[in-house]
Amino acid sequence: MTVKYKKAAAFMAAVLMAASFTGCGGDKKQNDSLNNFSTVSIAWEMPQADDLRKDILGSWGRLGEVMHEFYDDNTCVIGGMFGDYEITPGGSLVLTTVGGTKTEYVYGDDHAENYWQLDGDTLIVNGNQFGRIVEETEDAAKK
Repeated sequence: MTVKYKKAAAFMAAVLMAASFTGCGGDKKQNDSLNNFSTVSIAWEMPQADDLRKDILGSWGRLGEVMHEFYDDNTCVIGGMFGDYEITPGGSLVLTTVGGTKTEYVYGDDHAENYWQLDGDTLIVNGNQFGRIVEETEDAAKK
């Protein structure tokens, strides 16, 4: 390696290091906006409780096997256990089994101990996904 090349390589390394500390040039306002990632936000709108009440109705499961059922009279069957459910104005799903055990699932907050959400035809509970199961009518089965 020639002395010229070594000096050039050292100079470029120093320039790149300095650029990473100073924000690659430009004015301070531009650098601050590029380096301040905490100001970036994602708009997410909480579904209305009435919409959640309508959308959760029906059967949910995996591989065609029904695992959860929600009825319009606020009763449910969860994993074979009967009970009642309520969706609070804040979107929490509160399940109460016949024996009286009550569990609250916070809507959309996957950092909560218990959470749930609906994503189209998918019910997500604590990371477990269940698809909507649509029963065929006799007329549809004949076609």
